[in-house]
Amino acid sequence: MLSEGAKLVGESGKTYLAVSPLGQSNVWTAVEQSKYTKKPVKVVVIKEPGEVDTQPGWPSFQNEMVMHEVFKESPAIRQQLDRIPPTQAGGPPMIVLEITETTLWNARTKRPMSLAEIKTVAKDVLVGLRDVHAAGLVYADLKPQNIMVDGFNAESEEK
Repeated sequence: MLSEGAKLVGESGKTYLAVSPLGQSNVWTAVEQSKYTKKPVKVVVIKEPGEVDTQPGWPSFQNEMVMHEVFKESPAIRQQLDRIPPTQAGGPPMIVLEITETTLWNARTKRPMSLAEIKTVAKDVLVGLRDVHAAGLVYADLKPQNIMVDGFNAESEEK
C-alpha cells in the first residue's frame, strides 16, 4: 500500500517519492527525484492494484500493465513511464504514468470549452479508439472521467 513519503525505485533505476493520493487509495502523485541532487525532476502518477483486484496475481492490474505495453506507441493514450517491482515478497508491482492536469469530466465544469478545444479532444479520443480497434480490441469504458485533458486553462477560453 502506498503511503506519503514512500521512496520507490523503478526498473529504469529512477527514484520516485510518493506525495499524496489522487482520489483513490491506489493512485498517487509522486515526484521523480534527480539521481544527483535528489531534487524533484517532474511530477508523475504511481498506480498499484486497486482494492477490488484481490485475486492472486492481480489479474486486472496485470492486464492494465499489458495494455500500456501494447499501446506504448499511441500518442492519444496515456503513457506508462516506468514500472516498480514489488517492494516486498508477494507484494504487487506498480506502474508510473504520465500525469495530466484534469479529466474532461472535471474540465467541463470550469467553463465552456472553445470549438478548438472540443475538436482537439474529439480528435484525440478518435485516434485512441482507432489504435485500440487496430489492435483488435474494444474499449468498453469510454466516459468523460476517463478522458485525460492537458492544457485546459480554466480562466481563459481560446477561440
